[in-house]
Amino acid sequence: MTALPPHDDELAAIRAALSLTSLPPFRRQLRKAALPEGMDLLLSVAVDGGAAAAVATRLQRSPQQIMEAAGFFIEQIMLAPGGDSYRTLGGSRETPSQQLRQHFVYLCKWIHAEERDGFTAKAYLVKITQAWNNIKTPDRRAAYDQSLDAHLSPQASGDDRKARGWGAQKSKRGSSAKASVLHGRTRIGVRRKRRSLISRIIAFAIKLKF
Repeated sequence: MTALPPHDDELAAIRAALSLTSLPPFRRQLRKAALPEGMDLLLSVAVDGGAAAAVATRLQRSPQQIMEAAGFFIEQIMLAPGGDSYRTLGGSRETPSQQLRQHFVYLCKWIHAEERDGFTAKAYLVKITQAWNNIKTPDRRAAYDQSLDAHLSPQASGDDRKARGWGAQKSKRGSSAKASVLHGRTRIGVRRKRRSLISRIIAFAIKLKF
């Protein structure tokens, strides 16, 4: 059965993957951003030639280009160091468990099918398995979410401390600037008084001379 062409809102992840293959520096931006819409489709085309062909027809690319772009996105964005278990599985904390499980299956198939030099299949398999183990039951998922919250809290506190520190430094610099202005004004006043005094002395000396 031929796969139906995808809708536009399902193609965001595929388009991002294609952009990534043509502009590798785009990787930094994608790693910092939330995963795009359409991750289900991206993961399916990575392992399903029929789905890849349907997307290829829509985007006027070859199925091989679509599958390679999807695989490159998985490796460079989803499995990049530093991502949490949800990102590793192509989802977020709002993604239903059944959908995350399907993503895990897709990733296992992709790793199994990928055969090329330098591909660290074992390391990736360990990574996605650990990610799935962290959230595969309601209890584990709740515990993992708590660990994420606990990890984010110190960062938020640190950001608050940095903000307060920056505010204090800014206030200090402002006070220093005001003091400097006042000091400058005082020095200007003193110079003006000196010039006035010197002018009077010169005028008085001229009168004495003549």
